[in-house]
Order: sequence, then C-alpha cells, then structure tokens
Amino acid sequence: MTVLGMRGEALANVVETVTAECKQARTRPLFITDQNNFATFRASRSLFEQVIDVERCRAQRPDLDWQMYGEHQYRLIGRKWKPVTTIAFGRKPNQVFLDAVLRGVREKL
Repeated sequence: MTVLGMRGEALANVVETVTAECKQARTRPLFITDQNNFATFRASRSLFEQVIDVERCRAQRPDLDWQMYGEHQYRLIGRKWKPVTTIAFGRKPNQVFLDAVLRGVREKL
C-alpha cells in the first residue's frame, strides 16, 4: 500500500481499515510512506518502508539524480518484500517506481 503524502487522521484511518481487511484475508500489508513520522505504523504494528519524495529532494538538491535514487529504493522494496499487488492511497506513485518494484520482485536476494 502506498500512502504517499498522507498524514494525521487520514493516514490513521487508512492504516486501520487496510489492516483490518488484510487480517480477515490472512495477509499483512506493507505501507510505503514518504513521511518522517512513523508513530501511526508503529502503534498498529504495521510493516512499513520509507521512500523519498523526489520532488521535495529535487527542490533542495537539484544537482543529484533523485529519480534514479527513488527507482533504486522501490526496486529494493520489491526485492525484499516480494509484494503481490499495489494499492495507492494519497498521491499515486510514479509508474516508473511501480515498475521498479516489479523488477525487484523478480530478483533474488
């Protein structure tokens, strides 16, 4: 589950709802966030990974290749967790990043 750009009560509601639904389906969600506050995920004992906000990073340091760094992060998530589907809440991730997750899923650790 991507929850990019989400925070506060909206994020808490998504985490609660998704966690309950996944529990019924006997699965466990992995939340991908671009925020620095992990309290919501920790309180619900959720799995989560933090990724960069490419646009925010690019505004601060335009001399670095943030697109490539972001692709690398998403590929590693695919490699580590082997997700079977992606559902986006909040801001939708760049399709290039979603493709990177799929490349990672096919790689071996």
